Amino acid sequence: MVTLELAFALPAVMLVCLFCAWLLRLGQVQAQLDDATRSAARELARGESLAAAAASAEGVLPGVRLTADGHTGDLLVTGRYHLAAPVPALQGLGAHLTATLVTVPERRG
Repeated sequence: MVTLELAFALPAVMLVCLFCAWLLRLGQVQAQLDDATRSAARELARGESLAAAAASAEGVLPGVRLTADGHTGDLLVTGRYHLAAPVPALQGLGAHLTATLVTVPERRG
């Protein structure tokens, strides 16, 4: 009887553990995305090119995509990252993460 109960409960416990690990990974990647976007915004504020800023962001989080918009005087930097699902059968349940940062370009001279 105990074996039968364990056979039913063990998959549910494993799914709950997998879900908790997935949530922890989401938080970790969001923090890395924030750091990567901050690093890219710092480079862009110093007058570096978008390619140099993207290389700086890639050093923090490989696979990050950056966009920058600076037509209003302020610099809006957005980083995007897609985190795949932890189980290949659930690929459609991945997460699209975004981080946005506004900075002011540094003045030289």
